[in-house]
Amino acid sequence: MRASDLIPIEGAAEFCGVSVNTIHSMRMQGVGPRAYRLGKRLMFDPADLETWIEARREPWGDEIADRIGQAGDTA
Repeated sequence: MRASDLIPIEGAAEFCGVSVNTIHSMRMQGVGPRAYRLGKRLMFDPADLETWIEARREPWGDEIADRIGQAGDTA
């Protein structure tokens, strides 16, 4: 990873479709994307942003059925 591959918080917010304030708020709550602090700036790896977004994907189809089935398995 090179520093030149990282994007600033403004770019990360645009990438994620949220505001800069939302990125800050989520990070303060411990649920925001991973970041690097370079001097006073927060910088983000686009691959980390993609991973963070994918982790928030809603289940669909068979994934929902699997979760329902697992919830019913108490034995």
